[in-house]
Amino acid sequence: MIRIRPVGGGSERTFGAEPVALGRADTNQVVVSNRKVSAAHALIVPASGGYAVRDRGSTNGTQIVRGEHRLAVGTESEVRLEPDDVLVLGGEDGAQLLVSFEAARPGRVETTIVATEETGGRGAAAARAARDEQAARALLALADEMAAAASGDEALGALEGWALRVVPGCGAVAILLRDADTGELEAVRGAPSRTLAERAMAEHHALLMLSADLAGVASAVNRPQVIVAPLGDLGAVQLDARADAAFSPRELDLAAVGARYAALALERLELVAKLRAAEQQLRRENRILRERASRGEVLGSKAPAFLRVLAELDRVASASTTVLLEGETGAGKEVLARYVHEHSSRASRLFVPVNCGAMTETLLESELFGHKKGAFTGAAIDKRGVFEVASGGTVFLDEIGETPPALQVRLLRVLQEGTIRPVGEVVEKKVDVRIIAATNRDLRALVGEGRFRQDLYYRLAVFPLKLPPLRERREDIPELVRAFVARFAREIGKPVPEVPAAVMDLLVGYAWPGNVRELQNEIERALVRMDNDAKSLTRELFSEDLQTPPPAALAASGATPGDLRARMASYERRLLEETLAAHGGKRSAAAAALGLTRQGLAKKLERFGLAPPSAGVAESSQDDD
Repeated sequence: MIRIRPVGGGSERTFGAEPVALGRADTNQVVVSNRKVSAAHALIVPASGGYAVRDRGSTNGTQIVRGEHRLAVGTESEVRLEPDDVLVLGGEDGAQLLVSFEAARPGRVETTIVATEETGGRGAAAARAARDEQAARALLALADEMAAAASGDEALGALEGWALRVVPGCGAVAILLRDADTGELEAVRGAPSRTLAERAMAEHHALLMLSADLAGVASAVNRPQVIVAPLGDLGAVQLDARADAAFSPRELDLAAVGARYAALALERLELVAKLRAAEQQLRRENRILRERASRGEVLGSKAPAFLRVLAELDRVASASTTVLLEGETGAGKEVLARYVHEHSSRASRLFVPVNCGAMTETLLESELFGHKKGAFTGAAIDKRGVFEVASGGTVFLDEIGETPPALQVRLLRVLQEGTIRPVGEVVEKKVDVRIIAATNRDLRALVGEGRFRQDLYYRLAVFPLKLPPLRERREDIPELVRAFVARFAREIGKPVPEVPAAVMDLLVGYAWPGNVRELQNEIERALVRMDNDAKSLTRELFSEDLQTPPPAALAASGATPGDLRARMASYERRLLEETLAAHGGKRSAAAAALGLTRQGLAKKLERFGLAPPSAGVAESSQDDD
C-alpha cells in the first residue's frame, strides 16, 4: 500500500499494489495542478516489495530528494523509492509529494517521508501563510516581538514563547546557534538534535520528521514528530509535537516563516552589537589619545638623531611593514610604537602591547595565542589571544629578545603565514595584525650565540630603527621636563611649579641611564616631595644619584652661569676626557661606555680639539684595543 500527499496541503490518497500515474491531466490517479508539471508526468510502480518511480517524458523532469542529494529520474529506467525520499515533479518551482508505503514486511510501516518546504520570505510557505488569516496574524505578532527585542537572548525567548502559543500541537521548543569562534552548533535552549539541525541548514528548508523516521536519529528517539527550521546560517529551531498531537503542513509553514523572521532579527541584533562594539572601541581610543596628550608624552624634538627616527617612522607608518625598535630601556619605544599605529590605516583598531619578558612561557603563549577550555590546569574557559583580539590592528611585542625558543617558532609562523593556533586547538585561525617589536638587547649577538632564531630576526628586522638614548638628545630635556612637571602637578593636585635655571642645568647635565622613564620618575618623585605651598622645584627634591656627578663637572667649567649651551659643551668635553682616561685612551671602550659608535666618538673628539682634524676618523677604523 502506498500513500501520497502534496506538501503544503491537500488530501492524502492511498493506493494498493498497482501503478500510480501522476500528472496535470484529469486522467491521472494523482492530479497535480502546477504549471511546471506535465499532463502525463511520472509513474510509480510496485518493485520487489517496495515501489519505484519512472518519468513519462515530462518537460521539466522528475527528481527524488534523498538526504543531501537530488536524483534525476529518467524515462528509460526506474529509480527505487527509499525511506526519506521526496518526489519532486517539475523542478524546484514544481510540486513536492510526500510518499509513504508499506514495505516488504507486511503490517509494518518502515518509512515515513521527510516533508520539506522553502523557508525564504518570498517562498511558497510565506505565500500560504499570508492567505491564512489566523497564521498571518500570528506571524505579525512575532514580527512585532522581534522588532522589540533588545538582545539575541530576548529574541530567542520571544520565538520560543510564540511557537508554544500559536503552533498547534507544539509541546517543546529547542534552539541551536553557531558559535562565532568555533563555527560549531551549540544548544542554547532545550535539547535539540544537531543532526536534524545540520540537515535543515544544509538544505535551506524546514523539515517535518514523522515518528518512524525519527527512530534512526539517536538524539530524537521517542519523540512523536519534529519540525526543524533553519535560522538562516545562524542555527536552527526545533519544535517537538506533543504526544497527543500531530503536525500538519500548516504548522510547517508557520515554523518556516517564523524562523525566517527570527533569523532576520538575530542578524539585525548582531549587526547592532558590532556597531556598538566599534563605537566603544573608538571611544576607548579617543580617551587614550586624550589621556596621552594630558600626560605630556612629547614627540616633538630638536635633536637631529631623534628627528631622523621620527622621519623614518613617518615613512613606514602607512605601510603594514614589520618594525623593529632597538634602544636602551626607557628610551620611549612603546610611545613610538603607538605613534606608528596612530599614523597608520589601522589607527581605528586596537593597539595591544605585550611585555614578552614579564611572563612565564606558558602564560605568554596563552596571552599571545589564546587557549581552549581544559588545555592546561587553570584553563577553565576558552580565551582569545592577543593576536586574535587585535586582528586588524597592531601588536607591540616589547622585550622580544626575552622570548623563549619554543615561542619564537610560533611567532615566526604568525609573521610568515598570518595564522595562529590557540593552545589545545587543532585548527589554525587566520589573523591580520601588524607587528612592532622592541628590544634593549643586541639581537644580532643573540643570534650568534644561538639564543635567538636567525629567521625570526630577519622577519622582525624588516625596518629596524635605533632609538637614541636621552643623553644624545639633551636638547629635548627642557621640553620633556616642563611637560612632566605640568602632568604630575595636575595629577597630584598641586600648583605647577617653576623650574629654575640651576635645576634645569642639573637635569640637562645628567647622563640619564634610565632615559625618559628615569626622567619621568625623578619629576614625579620631586613633585610628591615638594611642599604644597612651594612655587618652584629645588635640587634637593631629586635623588642623590642625580645630584652628585653633574654639579662637580659643571662647577669645574668656566662657563657663565645661565649660559646653558656653553655649560653643556664644557661638561661634554670634560666627560669625554674623563671617560678616555678611565679606559686608558682606548676609544672603542670609551665609545661603548658613552653609548656612542667609534666614528661618533671620533667626531666629538675632533669637535672639541681633543684629536687632530681627520685623525679621529682615521684612527676609529683601527683596532685600538
